[in-house]
Amino acid sequence: MRIGGVCVFVNKHLAMNIDSYDSLTTRIVRLRLKRCGSMPALTVFVAYAPTPDFNDEEVYTFYVDMEKLYREDHTFYKMIVDDFNAKIGPRRSRKNFTSEPPV
Repeated sequence: MRIGGVCVFVNKHLAMNIDSYDSLTTRIVRLRLKRCGSMPALTVFVAYAPTPDFNDEEVYTFYVDMEKLYREDHTFYKMIVDDFNAKIGPRRSRKNFTSEPPV
C-alpha cells in the first residue's frame, strides 16, 4: 500500500494535450505534454520536498532522485514545479528571517 503522493490539476482544455503522467516516486511526478501547434513538447516535473522534520538522508535521497530523473528525461523543454521546503544548509534562527527593520 502506498501512502502519500503528488497530484497535478490541469485545465480541461490542456487535458487533451497530455501525453503521459508518471508517478516516479511518492514525491515526484512527471507530466508530459504533446507538441501543440507552435508550442513544443514539454515535460513538467512536480515535486514535493521533504520538510525539515525528515532526516538528512531522506532529504538527500529526494534531491538525488530529482536530479537523476531530470537528467534521464530527454525532452528539450523541461520545467520543475515544486514545494521545496526541505532543510538546506545550516539551521538558522527565526530572527534572521524577520521583515522588521533592525533597531
